[in-house]
Amino acid sequence: YEGDSVSETTLEITTTQKPVETTTPKTTEAPAETRLKPVKYDDMEPYIPTVEDKPIVTNLGNFTKTIYIRMNDGGYDKDGTPVLYFVADGNPKALFVIANAVTGEILREFELEHSTGAWEVFVHSSKDVYISGHGKPYFYVYNHEEDKIENIGTLPAGSSLGQVMCEGENGIVYSGSTDSLTYWGYDPNKNELFAMPQLIDNATRHMATVYDPIDKKLYVSVLSKDSKNLLFRVDPVTLEKTDITPAEYIDAKKYNFYDMDLYGDVLVIRYPSTAEMILYDIRKNELIGFQKENSDTLEKVIITNCRQPAADPEDSTKFYTVISGKLVLFDTVTRTYS
Repeated sequence: YEGDSVSETTLEITTTQKPVETTTPKTTEAPAETRLKPVKYDDMEPYIPTVEDKPIVTNLGNFTKTIYIRMNDGGYDKDGTPVLYFVADGNPKALFVIANAVTGEILREFELEHSTGAWEVFVHSSKDVYISGHGKPYFYVYNHEEDKIENIGTLPAGSSLGQVMCEGENGIVYSGSTDSLTYWGYDPNKNELFAMPQLIDNATRHMATVYDPIDKKLYVSVLSKDSKNLLFRVDPVTLEKTDITPAEYIDAKKYNFYDMDLYGDVLVIRYPSTAEMILYDIRKNELIGFQKENSDTLEKVIITNCRQPAADPEDSTKFYTVISGKLVLFDTVTRTYS
């Protein structure tokens, strides 16, 4: 090749397959005055497109950045495969994901049309899965029978996202809320979202809801704008409310009733920031302690880094959690753990 090249390479190949001979590339050094000098980032001048430019745009698909597993839930696929349900943040749309709980294989993904993420994922007794989206606060249901996502509507009561959900009488779903004066619910029989009455005048967050099927009462934790931590028992029919907040935990700067679950007569409450788990007897309206097996010490505060306990599938009065890296079984009848 002849021209303005600054290097050349010579190859000689014969039919007798002699070794290829090469010469070292010769380079011509550019004049000193034309060499590029290092430029500081701050001194760089950005390229400004002109109308003559013809950009090439390639659609790389949905951008997924974070997998939320705070409130994942478990269930079974139609063929009996144990699965986990969770949501991956995405832009422009979050993804609802179904994964094989044994192998970790992603089985299916569904876009959440109106949201870039989701906080709460809740498996209903119908096997349907309710999803509380944020970005745009929106409520969805994964229809288990038809294997599809259905859009229900914008979260009520001005809530920016839903928090811990529970299922009450007749399959009604109740949910905590954020940036809202009250919590809310959804009636799948009527396909209606609704706001519940306010529990206090200056609420900012309703962190969790729990339903007691024996007394048919709701338990709702509330955070006030002046950093008060409150716990209410609510009759969802008459809407009568009772403040049952333990006095030693009313200061929300020290503790929040953040995660709540009910096993037997014991409300299990946990605050992630301190990893402290406390236990409240809903029949006697008092905090209680548990004893470790073969110990005489009564523990009223238990440290666990496990966000959500898991019910014993054969006994609803027992639950599992993790303490110091070990799986531990709590018995709410004997008030012991092992």
